[in-house]
Amino acid sequence: MEELAKAHMLEDMVWHTMTDKAPLDFSWEGVRKSLYSHRTKQEIFSSHLYMTMLIANNGKIPGNRFYDFIQSGRLEILKQKALYVGLSPITSPSQKLKIEDPLILQISASKENITILNDYLLDIIVGVVHEFYAFDAKSIKNQVNESLLNRLMQGWPYNGRIGKRAIKIHTEMIAN
Repeated sequence: MEELAKAHMLEDMVWHTMTDKAPLDFSWEGVRKSLYSHRTKQEIFSSHLYMTMLIANNGKIPGNRFYDFIQSGRLEILKQKALYVGLSPITSPSQKLKIEDPLILQISASKENITILNDYLLDIIVGVVHEFYAFDAKSIKNQVNESLLNRLMQGWPYNGRIGKRAIKIHTEMIAN
């Protein structure tokens, strides 16, 4: 998710560099901080994932659990608990260390998050393979291909609505 967000950030910079008549006004320090901030990358990812809904609803997505989960910072806390077992994300030298139990992480939440991410990737890759979407950066274009699509379709057996739609489109396109 965070790697996709970095790709979106850099792709956006490439696009604006190519299309805007005025030079880009940004600070490299701000870009560097964004590339290292997990929370910022998660927010960028969710904004791209739900861009059409955000535009249609004036920047709000009422009732979308995954979007709210990311925007509230709860995803980062869950990730910290899963990856950095042993230290609470809110500890200081004056506090006693709290040991996090990795077994308390719910399998269903992990499955749901992986499925959402997989659906997003399927949608992007089907769009690029069948030329509904395009990337300006060659490094991304070279990675997003039918081989990657096939690996994703075989690698994760669960699909949400977006993933099922992407697979259906792909199946219909190759049948024609």
